[in-house]
Amino acid sequence: MRPLVRRLPEYHEWVHETPIIDVVVCVVAFASVVVGGYAGLYFILGALTGRWDIALAAAEFFIYIAIANVVVDAWRRWYRHHG
Repeated sequence: MRPLVRRLPEYHEWVHETPIIDVVVCVVAFASVVVGGYAGLYFILGALTGRWDIALAAAEFFIYIAIANVVVDAWRRWYRHHG
């Protein structure tokens, strides 16, 4: 009997993975959504009222969110291959 799932030739199972990395990824993803939502709201409200200092300060959070997501993803990818 042949297996029901067929893998592509370039597929390989990840040898290294920890629950800690999975938790950190979930926490960063959740925080990104919550903080990004509030940052977007403050950006829109600041822009509508003409307070561009508030709008730009809120827009900075998008940069911080992107940096946090890139760092966590790079850590996870590095640990999968070298951990």
